[in-house]
Amino acid sequence: MASHIDSRVRVIVLSFICPSITIICYLGTNIMTEEEVKVAHKPEDGDDNNDHLNSDYKLKSYWDSRFEAEDQYDWLVKCNDIQQYIVPKMTSKDAKILIVGCGNSSFSADLYDCGYKNIINIDFSEVCIARMQQKHAESRPEMSWVTMDMTELLFHDQEFDIVIDKASMDALLVDEGDVWDPEESTISIVDKMCAGISRVLKPGGLFLQITFAQTHFRTKYLQASHVLKSSNQVSPFESLKGYCDRYNWTLDYTSVNPTTGCIHYYIYHMIKG
Repeated sequence: MASHIDSRVRVIVLSFICPSITIICYLGTNIMTEEEVKVAHKPEDGDDNNDHLNSDYKLKSYWDSRFEAEDQYDWLVKCNDIQQYIVPKMTSKDAKILIVGCGNSSFSADLYDCGYKNIINIDFSEVCIARMQQKHAESRPEMSWVTMDMTELLFHDQEFDIVIDKASMDALLVDEGDVWDPEESTISIVDKMCAGISRVLKPGGLFLQITFAQTHFRTKYLQASHVLKSSNQVSPFESLKGYCDRYNWTLDYTSVNPTTGCIHYYIYHMIKG
């Protein structure tokens, strides 16, 4: 995970493992490292007990336990916060939509209430899917919930018009090691996720990813630079755009200015074909 800090001087509060200890950092640069943001992005008070490692966010056992106790939590932003950015790209209310790593977020329910009813939500936690099915069965009957790993998609080729990821890939990167030279295991699992999403997208289909990972970090995953070992041929601070042959999509992105605080969010949009 990563964040963009505006070129104007800002301050940010970093909460460490002990929730009672915070440090105010005076920042005069426009770059935070991935490790700094992992510290900054500790869950809010009340959503977690902070007694686990960052790497736990990849573990099914962690999420099963959390979903047993937690009714709802929205990472990063809610649908209404970014609706103005994503809805214009989602041109048909009849689009078949896949939301990967759905968790117990209100995001898909809010999309449903906006008129996008053909939604399939997946998560690798059976606990999450069972609870979300029960929660929305009556109020949103046309929306589906399926237990599935987003890195092992079992859908048919070219099945979806839109795929949405809100902070799910971020969980795959929590133990990537050196953010400038990630672990091969991390590169491989992200590559599987991207390849699977490309496979299930229809030609002209849209992949939306919502995160606060900075563009010079995230685009190297979304453009397969790490897989193809081409990331060493560009500046570490260069953000990539355009066509990616490996995933057969064209990448662009939008920076979303927050209404409060100083951490920006990014919406990456990939069009297949």
